[in-house]
Amino acid sequence: MRLRHLMILFLGTLPIAAQVKANAPPEVLYAKCKASVVTILTFDVKRAPLGQGSGFIVAKNRVVTNYHVVAGSASASIIFDDGSIVVVTGVVAGSGPKDLVIVEAETGNRPALGLGDELQLKVGETIYAIGAPNGLSASLSNGLVSAFRQDAGQFLIQITAPIAPGSSGGPLLNRQGKVVGVTTSQLKDGSFGFAMGAGDVQHLLKVPLGVKLQLSDLTADETATPASELNSVQVLFDQKKYEDARASFNTLSAPTRKSFEGQLLLCKIEQASKDYGPAIQACDAAIQSRPNVRDRKSVV
Repeated sequence: MRLRHLMILFLGTLPIAAQVKANAPPEVLYAKCKASVVTILTFDVKRAPLGQGSGFIVAKNRVVTNYHVVAGSASASIIFDDGSIVVVTGVVAGSGPKDLVIVEAETGNRPALGLGDELQLKVGETIYAIGAPNGLSASLSNGLVSAFRQDAGQFLIQITAPIAPGSSGGPLLNRQGKVVGVTTSQLKDGSFGFAMGAGDVQHLLKVPLGVKLQLSDLTADETATPASELNSVQVLFDQKKYEDARASFNTLSAPTRKSFEGQLLLCKIEQASKDYGPAIQACDAAIQSRPNVRDRKSVV
């Protein structure tokens, strides 16, 4: 009877013990994860510095960061928490529209961070960001999931955790220390930050590039903003060449066409052409896609 009583007491404590282990205190979470978070420095062909961002180890010799952190650079160096520096040797997966890239670099015996499920997050849930805001490497900040957004067809996690230029590409962690997102941008006033979901990273891991690329292959065209892609269409519209403007618009990338800026311009084209049915559809699509994050900017 005594043994049975002790077993009942022990089993009764398991959920609490498991919960304490699952929801690690911030200091424990940070100590566990910081060795896997890196600072990334980019350079031009003359080795002049271009920019700085963050990243994290996602697998052996594989580091995740934002596409915009490394795009347009000739080379990049990765600095680990212990001060060690290695060079990026190639690009193994990437997506301009998702603003994510996986680069190849020697990670040694440092552990990879585990990926979680951003779809399990709830508004109000505590999250943590680790990165190098303004060059302050391995900085921890905490906050809440404040909303979920769609911007130009991309799913974004809106967060209150402070991030700043240099934070781009760092991991967004849940209370279990799993990566649920990649910090990407912030509002111009700094009130909210945004992160791409971990599911996008998972997809890149499953679908790597057929041929390893160099950083210089990540051209600015692949990271062009909707506004820059729409310039040629806007010129035709301003010249009142509405049919040509519509035809040019239809050749643009899907994310640009579906963006707020794209649908707004299409609305104007259709109105000027007096095609009121399509104009109403385009205007409605613009309203629906108008992000509350329209003042969002890169934090690199």
